[in-house]
Amino acid sequence: MAAISSLRPCSPHARTSKIARRPQFDWFARADRFESRSQHDPKRGRSHGPKTIPNLIEKSMRTTHLLSATVSLAVLFGAVSSAFATKHTITQSGLAFSPSTLTVAPGDTVRFVRTGGSHTVTSGANCTASGLFNAPLNATSTSFTWTVPSSVAGTTVSYYCIPHCGGGMRGTITVVAPPPSPDIDGDGAVNAADLAAVLGNWGGAGATDLDQDGSTGASDLAVLLAAWTG
Repeated sequence: MAAISSLRPCSPHARTSKIARRPQFDWFARADRFESRSQHDPKRGRSHGPKTIPNLIEKSMRTTHLLSATVSLAVLFGAVSSAFATKHTITQSGLAFSPSTLTVAPGDTVRFVRTGGSHTVTSGANCTASGLFNAPLNATSTSFTWTVPSSVAGTTVSYYCIPHCGGGMRGTITVVAPPPSPDIDGDGAVNAADLAAVLGNWGGAGATDLDQDGSTGASDLAVLLAAWTG
């Protein structure tokens, strides 16, 4: 019986007491020690900022906000850049187009407006159609809008009115050559290197003068950011 008694299990209170005496893991103390060790890197011999989880999260949030701001700027300047396209108007006045000569850029729009009579707006020189555009200007079609394509950059587009070409109802549209590429260094991407080139030549001329107004400035920066590829 004595042997059997010695095999009795411990009382529940005894077990609880033993469990309660086990050392519990202190997460806060562990974090403090981690932060203390992170303050100094003996291998590199220099101090670093604390690398606690809250600080890492804060750093990640700052990076995310910076990327969001960059994307927002690109979208904003893209809208600004698209607003640079100019709208031109040529009016039919009697048997003439006014103005009869015009200078435009790729992306611009040219609107021909009728004031009376029956006419056409037909691309071509010497009264011979080139096929670029051909539209009536009459009582049922009082205007025609042509968006200047990049394919005609650096050329002069002649046009005329078919019924009155022999009487001198003609005009020309000079399309300027395209501006310099935002890929300033020619590496196939518009990125930080091109941005550095623009900022480094601020106020100067040359390849960074993307809008060809004579100097590198805010409008050139807008053009670059609108074409940003990263």
